[in-house]
Amino acid sequence: MFKQTLCAAALVAATVPTLAGEIAPGTVLNAANYESLKNETLGGRPLDSLLSDTQRWMIRDKGLAMTLQTQWQAPGLPADLKETSDKYRGQTQLDGANNRISGYTAGIPFPDIDVNDPDAAKKIVWNNYLAGPIGYTSSSDLGFALFSMDRGFERKNSWFYRRLYMSGRYGTAEATLDGGKEHYRQILYAYYPEDIRGLGTVTYRYMDGRLDDIFAYVKSVRRIRRLSGGAWFDPIGGTDLLSDEPWILSGYPGWYKDQKLVEKRWQLMPVGDPKNPGRVKGAKTLAEEYPYIETEHKPFGMPKLHWVPREVYVIEVAPPAEHYYSRKTWYCDVEYPIFHMADNYDKAGNLWKVQFLPRLWTQQDTPEGTKTFGPIQVDYLVNFKDSHVTVVTFVFDSWKFNDPREKPADYVPNILAEIAAGKR
Repeated sequence: MFKQTLCAAALVAATVPTLAGEIAPGTVLNAANYESLKNETLGGRPLDSLLSDTQRWMIRDKGLAMTLQTQWQAPGLPADLKETSDKYRGQTQLDGANNRISGYTAGIPFPDIDVNDPDAAKKIVWNNYLAGPIGYTSSSDLGFALFSMDRGFERKNSWFYRRLYMSGRYGTAEATLDGGKEHYRQILYAYYPEDIRGLGTVTYRYMDGRLDDIFAYVKSVRRIRRLSGGAWFDPIGGTDLLSDEPWILSGYPGWYKDQKLVEKRWQLMPVGDPKNPGRVKGAKTLAEEYPYIETEHKPFGMPKLHWVPREVYVIEVAPPAEHYYSRKTWYCDVEYPIFHMADNYDKAGNLWKVQFLPRLWTQQDTPEGTKTFGPIQVDYLVNFKDSHVTVVTFVFDSWKFNDPREKPADYVPNILAEIAAGKR
């Protein structure tokens, strides 16, 4: 009888699957332990179900390592953004055929997303484009760090970025500054290395989809020149980025042929670390200067980030025929109108580049006593075709938001000459 009981118990044990264990926060997922962890759970969800095909490939074949967390303490939408969105709820209208909007003033234009709406993807993209929760002004010290995945660090440069939103402003009494004609004005100028010091651009982006007005300071002749706004997806010189890729979406949504919602799912997404200072100016080593980038081992330039399960919209984007990419896949957070990742494919349909845009789940105080969503520490573009990585780096403490002193007159082309001459 005892023998029969043992046989029965063994049979049951052989037919009942082993219960999956919960992965401890802080575990680093990589190629060596992927097979042993993929059937475990993270925050109660099977790990493998939280990965896209691209992420699995990067972990198993391309050296991506993920520091896993069950959840980051996300603070919710800034109160001013939520109040502004509620105030103007239902006023924005979308012309889905042409992907143009009307009636928008400020806040999240489409706060209520129905996944069965045929225009759901377009509305999600407009939410990101118009209401990424960063207030009505933003500025930061930024740079580009370039890496060969095989040989290591190549070079860096440093710039200063300033943006004034003309429309869609929250956290201030003035929702628009020009009746809704312009979206924003932006200044970008270089200060390192010396051979590019003083180079800069002023950009005017419009709400109706017309091409940008772009003005550049040409250092060699000390003159302001107007550039073509039609180069909105051209390569950014010396980097792996195209001009429409910073923040994942930098082009006007209506310039793309189409956007479709593929699914709504839970997936691992990168987040910044509030304890990480971002780029450390004056550091003695590369590892100290770029603590969130792999600088010591192959593949160089890969992200060293925390990853958490987030519910996201997966959106397939069709660029215009003349674009370098045949398609893009964007991953937008459901709770916040922000993008976390992008997969970009070449004309043959092969994966070319993957972009990571980790965010900080914190709120930052502003000079007016309001709050904005936490800043960005880094923006990665990993170019697998050329084994190259461009990392847009930010100095955490340099971020400033909602400066009431900023005005449109501070964003005119002649400002570039004053900056180059050291007068500003």
